[in-house]
Amino acid sequence: IFDTGSSWLWTSMEGCNCSGISGPELATSDITSWVPLGKTEKIGYGSGTAKGQLGTVTAYFSETVSVTGQHVIMMEEAQMVQSPTSGIFGLSHRYGSDNYDTIIYELFNQGKISTMVFTVALRPDDSKPNSGSYITIGEVSYDETLSGQEYYWVPLKDTGVYRYYYSFDVGRFAIGGVELLNYIGIADTGTSLLAVPEEFLNNLSDSFESSYTCDMEDGTIVCDCSGTSEFPNLTVQIGTQEWTIDPSYYINYISGGQCQILVEQSPPGGILILGDVFLRNMVVAFDLSNQQIGFASNVKQTAPQVKPVVTGHTGGELSASGLYMSFLTILACLIFA
Repeated sequence: IFDTGSSWLWTSMEGCNCSGISGPELATSDITSWVPLGKTEKIGYGSGTAKGQLGTVTAYFSETVSVTGQHVIMMEEAQMVQSPTSGIFGLSHRYGSDNYDTIIYELFNQGKISTMVFTVALRPDDSKPNSGSYITIGEVSYDETLSGQEYYWVPLKDTGVYRYYYSFDVGRFAIGGVELLNYIGIADTGTSLLAVPEEFLNNLSDSFESSYTCDMEDGTIVCDCSGTSEFPNLTVQIGTQEWTIDPSYYINYISGGQCQILVEQSPPGGILILGDVFLRNMVVAFDLSNQQIGFASNVKQTAPQVKPVVTGHTGGELSASGLYMSFLTILACLIFA
């Protein structure tokens, strides 16, 4: 999974004692460029933990695009929430990978891209070539997804814990009358839901229970779906720009005529995580070189999908100045040799 909320590149090793992940396992004996560094790394995620051997490899995006000496963790143990992947492609700052250069830095350092920027568009796959979610590495995308829009740019936070993430000021985050003002949020493609401070979640639960047929179950708000058209919009203000998102995007239909509100409690510290519920409505440019992030409305977006988008690409395609890849995919798109 391409993850802007983490930094490490990792995949599962052959014989991995792994729970909750799926997909191919790699044998280090089959990777001729593998150089073990004699160090074990343990990584914690909101969905679990993983531990493995740190080493370097030559990583190929395609026949013509590769990086040498790329740090990667070959996972020996993992306890994760069920995931349709055998690895994570960390896209955040190198602070989160013990200051080892992440793959974005290596692509830049080795002259494969001219600037450390990448663009992400999450959208449903309508079964046409290149129509699903995608990432463009090395350039700011201006395709038909934007319909002539310009990005709205804001600076990234670069101090304290916030420098580990793509974090920025959020002027207002609200669902109906429940709101956060002047908060710091992060854009995280590795988080499916919206993650909010405990107080906000409790207030939202109280608001929904008083207005609709809803209850809090195991930290999640579950409602009778018959009134979904009456649920309030999600409003997110970043800088002077405000986006209003239809409630259908934060609802997941489950069994028994019920629906789940896709809002969860954030980890300790109370950070606001703008996950895929928000990002599916955006095209987002992550600019490491200039320490800024740009947002534009995703005009190609249609009705939300309950399941994640997995497109059929298995390799990279080099554009005029960047690398185009499908977004959510098994790590077979990246070849270690």
